[in-house]
Amino acid sequence: MNNITTIAKVIPITLFIILAILNFSPHIFMAHFSSTQVFNVSNHTWEHISIFNQSKSVLLSAMWTLIGIESGTIFATRAKKLSDVAKATNIGAIFVIILLVGTSVLSLGLMTPSKISALHDPSVAGLMSSMVGNWGGWLINICLIISVLGALVAWISLCSEQIRVTARGGSSTKWLNELNKNEAPKNALLVTSSVTQFLLILAGLYSAGYAVLLKFSTSLSIVPYLFASLYALKSVIKGIGFENRAVHERISSAIMAILATAFAIFMIFGAGLRYLLLGTIVWLSGFGFYYKGKQEKGQKMTKSEWIWWSIIALMALTGIVSLLTGKLIIK
Repeated sequence: MNNITTIAKVIPITLFIILAILNFSPHIFMAHFSSTQVFNVSNHTWEHISIFNQSKSVLLSAMWTLIGIESGTIFATRAKKLSDVAKATNIGAIFVIILLVGTSVLSLGLMTPSKISALHDPSVAGLMSSMVGNWGGWLINICLIISVLGALVAWISLCSEQIRVTARGGSSTKWLNELNKNEAPKNALLVTSSVTQFLLILAGLYSAGYAVLLKFSTSLSIVPYLFASLYALKSVIKGIGFENRAVHERISSAIMAILATAFAIFMIFGAGLRYLLLGTIVWLSGFGFYYKGKQEKGQKMTKSEWIWWSIIALMALTGIVSLLTGKLIIK
């Protein structure tokens, strides 16, 4: 199934990029290259949005697109060779960036931004139709449906494997590590699919569009990236892993860790703190599994753990109350 969905994703996008190169208009592209006027489709008016805010939105979209590139490491224990995991990660990153930049940049040389904004989602289908006719739009739409269905299955499997890894490592209850006859984490799949259905229903009730889900998902994902960056910074400061390495390697690693930490913090604020508040509701759902895992190992919650879980619970409660009272608006 992964092969089918990959083909459904890559072939139409590759075809679009080739056709976009052939139909690219430098005049259309340069006419709005540094414009601060953005067309609002909802009220059909032009709004002033600074280059900085436009760049922030682009970075959010880029982050959303690149989320999951590291997913090869999650299934690393099932790989025959660990070197294949590194290759898959690097090749996937390069390929996704090429497709992202190709579709985003070349589109601006086919139509003006106002016309692109007025196109029905997915806008690539409308652009494809303008180049080759209606069959191009149908191709994009059909392949999109196939790829979305495949992505839903893939992401549920991916997330359930992440939950299973926490159970296997002792960070949560062993119940999540139970496998069925096909060696799939049955209980982790049940939890993942249940949370997914809940979030989909919640998004429908609040009429949350693609942009809202994009910001929410990015906010959830960027926090682990922040902690990974902070750990990298801690490793550099304390010299963890640099005992037998050159000084310049430690300095270069320090620069990368600082930049990664600063970028992660910027993206959290860029997505909006309201989505971080909503994210704590999802995190709180894992407390029971974490606490049960502690009990199974005969350990007690430390004071710092109770403090952090209390902070998460308070933020989650604030988010729930704000949603019910209408003080927190998802837009």
